[in-house]
Amino acid sequence: YDWMMFTSSNAVRGVSARMKALGIDSRSLSQLKFGVNGPSTARALGEIGFNADAIPDQYLASAMIELLKERGIRPKNVLFPRSEIGRETLANGLREMGANVDEITSYSTETPNDTGELATEAYEQGIDFTTFTSSSTIRNLVKLLGGSPELINTSKTVMIGPITAETAEELKVNIDIQAEEQSIAGIVDAILSHVSEADSHG
Repeated sequence: YDWMMFTSSNAVRGVSARMKALGIDSRSLSQLKFGVNGPSTARALGEIGFNADAIPDQYLASAMIELLKERGIRPKNVLFPRSEIGRETLANGLREMGANVDEITSYSTETPNDTGELATEAYEQGIDFTTFTSSSTIRNLVKLLGGSPELINTSKTVMIGPITAETAEELKVNIDIQAEEQSIAGIVDAILSHVSEADSHG
């Protein structure tokens, strides 16, 4: 492989954990270039000793493809660790550029069992903000709440980015706030900004 692509910090941690379990030295990846979709993923990559070689300004798979094209980079063989329910945008875009892409599942996204009642009770008691960090978090929460967004919409909803917001719109979940930076820090900043603005208006 000449490139490895990561679209979440969970994927980085999943690969790191698997390498440790198999006794694989991280130096065996030293010949690779790394593409990541944002600062959180870049930080996770840095924690295991690697720097990101490509980070698009917009933290979207399509933006990564555009960045590679702008730089004249044409990956040949790409390893793409991801969740089992991830989108195909990046892998398909790389293949259209002529790359061979091997997709591997590095972590799983699962809905906790028997938590629907807990979620319902929490909303009935009152929740100020509901944060969503991916499309799957919206789908799973709506599913836990019986398929209806009604309780979720009693709170202010915070989306990490445009793809998550698209899913919210599809499932009729309100989009009250959207983070400027697609990261946990970006979500926190968006909430603080919203609260500050609300306070300034009395």
